[in-house]
Amino acid sequence: MCAALRYHTADTMAHGASALGITLALACALSGRRTGLVAYHLLAGLAVGWVIATRPVSGVPIAIVVYVLAAGSDKREASLAAAILATLPGVALLAVAQRAETGNLLASAQRAYYAMSDGPPGCFRYGFGKDTGCLFEHGDFVKAHLGSGSAGWRRSERRGAG
Repeated sequence: MCAALRYHTADTMAHGASALGITLALACALSGRRTGLVAYHLLAGLAVGWVIATRPVSGVPIAIVVYVLAAGSDKREASLAAAILATLPGVALLAVAQRAETGNLLASAQRAYYAMSDGPPGCFRYGFGKDTGCLFEHGDFVKAHLGSGSAGWRRSERRGAG
């Protein structure tokens, strides 16, 4: 149904899985708030944990939304506790996976991957401008929209200035 989501589910990133988790978390949290059933907040927390395990930064906004919705339900304490506790298995899964990949529970496997990729150090970061975005994975986008991003780094490297 969505071309962008279809594209992103074909690569190594977990865009599709996190989109499903975000959708489930929101649907369950809204159902829990509407019905007052703590079980929905438990399911929402599990979905938040899944999102955190697949794309940690994407998990933060949906966690905030789920916890606010749980806190606003009729059974506030039970709903909030259920949502938070149900998030923990996903956080644990992320920590175990990162330990297996990097040797450290708190080290980012994604950062380790990017450190081994095609661009200069730090090219995979949030923001815009010089040296943001690497050419191997996102070269067409960087060249078309970021102008002085890594495309500028590659040009200067070819001239011997990088």
